[in-house]
Amino acid sequence: MALGSKINQILDDPSKKSITTTTTTNSNTIVKKVHLLNEDQKEEEEDCNTCELLGVSDKKNQMFSMISSNSFSSNSNTSNKNKNIEKDTNDEADFWLPLDQPPTSVELGNSGWTLLHTMAAYYPEKPSETRKQDTLDFLTSFSKVYPCKVCAKDFREIIKETPPKLESQKDFALWLCDAHNSVNTQLGKPKFDCDLLNDRWKIGSKFH
Repeated sequence: MALGSKINQILDDPSKKSITTTTTTNSNTIVKKVHLLNEDQKEEEEDCNTCELLGVSDKKNQMFSMISSNSFSSNSNTSNKNKNIEKDTNDEADFWLPLDQPPTSVELGNSGWTLLHTMAAYYPEKPSETRKQDTLDFLTSFSKVYPCKVCAKDFREIIKETPPKLESQKDFALWLCDAHNSVNTQLGKPKFDCDLLNDRWKIGSKFH
């Protein structure tokens, strides 16, 4: 059954918990089962719209359209695809030239804080227990794998001394702002006004 039909099944029957797709390649048959989120797992939350800004949604819709029309299953297109592989590879390589220098510790830090503050800005007002645990797990892992040992150690100490507050979007955003300002103080930088958090980090605020 085409993927387009599977999607229609989901739309027609929201109670479905999973869908099964079958793909035949030469003599092999591949069966995939995709589990769907139930209502308890879904959360009403905002999105930073990055996918829309980058056109990812349009590309995704085009991909589904191509799959549902079986355009990928046509053997007649195989030779044309092979001819274009080398050209596409060269075009992709040229896109990244000239290569940028690896990030400095300052650039890395700015990017890390940008990620964390954006996560907090779009954190649900009433997060589920699963979402709270996932966020705590992420912060804990982030403090262990961040590629600056001193910075990672400092963040682990912050988490230990003042555990993340994840009961609401405001709680999380303020906790992270305090954590960031703690680092700013150590570095001799001015503190950020935590009353301006959403104005700074949410798309569509008065600053953007």
